[in-house]
Amino acid sequence: FFGMMKWYLKSQGAVCLTTGLGIHKPMGEKYQLENDHIFPFSVLKKSGYGRENRIKYSLAQEFTNRAILTQVANRRKSARLASDYLSEIKSTSPMALEKQCIPTDEELWSIENYEEFLKARRELLATKINAYLEGLAVEHVEDYGRATIEELLAEDENSELEFKSSLRWDYQQGCVNKELEKIIVKAVAAFGNSPEGGTLLIGVNDERQALGLENDYTSLNGDKDKFELHLRTLLANKLGSAYVASGVKTTFPAVNGLEICQVDIAPSKKPLIVDIKDKNGVASEKFYVRDGNKSKELTRSEYEDYRIDRFD
Repeated sequence: FFGMMKWYLKSQGAVCLTTGLGIHKPMGEKYQLENDHIFPFSVLKKSGYGRENRIKYSLAQEFTNRAILTQVANRRKSARLASDYLSEIKSTSPMALEKQCIPTDEELWSIENYEEFLKARRELLATKINAYLEGLAVEHVEDYGRATIEELLAEDENSELEFKSSLRWDYQQGCVNKELEKIIVKAVAAFGNSPEGGTLLIGVNDERQALGLENDYTSLNGDKDKFELHLRTLLANKLGSAYVASGVKTTFPAVNGLEICQVDIAPSKKPLIVDIKDKNGVASEKFYVRDGNKSKELTRSEYEDYRIDRFD
């Protein structure tokens, strides 16, 4: 039953109560999922739900007294009273409780009403899960929604995710460096040539810290609108207007008050070959794909094999 509950909560886009991160995908060791007692066992034990009473002990361990949290949230929660913990979640993120099917009646959160809480949650889970199962008989839908910016920043760079500090501002030299724009084009082309596409976050360093886009904005004498126009024009010139219009989506989420650029790249239906000029102005055609957490240039022979497997 616990496995079914976990599967159902994931399907409904449930989030970790503390961090707000979606539980539907793995996010690295620090954010791996754990099941946590909503009413801490140490508190229940003091109220007679210890091992000395077999029936009450089983109620303390019942899966309806479990929430799914990330590891970092579980450690932070410790043995707080359910009434205190759930009240805080309700005030900051009430939908988080509903998505994990946790009763929102605050009277049920006191230790004196623990068994009434279990009863209410059993009924809530049974009603929701049965309705969902009946719906599966009619239509199968598995849509977890688009990953949030918090979820993306909880991940390391991988085959579908990359971070870049800026579009054209060189943090080491403290000035504009247009060579950096080639790296952005290279990354977008690599994602587009890969079968799953991917996401590029501009304004985020390798340590997943948001740097923002102010330096890029200043270098362009504008704001996010001018930044977006410059970026999309740059990509269109190198990858083709048709692909960029249909396959590249740009948004500007805020992280800790800093605006960054999220570039979602769809898989291309045909090879994206980039015409790149070297420092001497000599142009050559390059073909990039994702190789783990980096973009890789393929040789001509590698390209032919890849093209046959991926596009033909």
